[in-house]
Amino acid sequence: MKKKKILLNLIDFKLKNLIGKNSNNIENNLNELEKQCKNIHLKISLLEEKLIERDNGTLQLTQKLEGQVLNLKHDLDQRHQTFLTQKNQLLQTNLNQIQN
Repeated sequence: MKKKKILLNLIDFKLKNLIGKNSNNIENNLNELEKQCKNIHLKISLLEEKLIERDNGTLQLTQKLEGQVLNLKHDLDQRHQTFLTQKNQLLQTNLNQIQN
């Protein structure tokens, strides 16, 4: 019986330290600990949701940037092709003038 009382006192002491309250009722302390655990799980869920939202936002931004890069590349390719065409036309014109 004495060991049981010592063990209960030790558990009660550790509970009080864990929850930061100084109640003399071990059942209240256990209930408080359970509330704190529920709050922690709720905060974890909220943080997970925020992380998922942030990941989705990052993914959308990445996809948008990839689209912009592809558009810029396409535009650059078109400009390069136009430049090559104009260069060849100019060379041909100059060659024709030299030959005439």
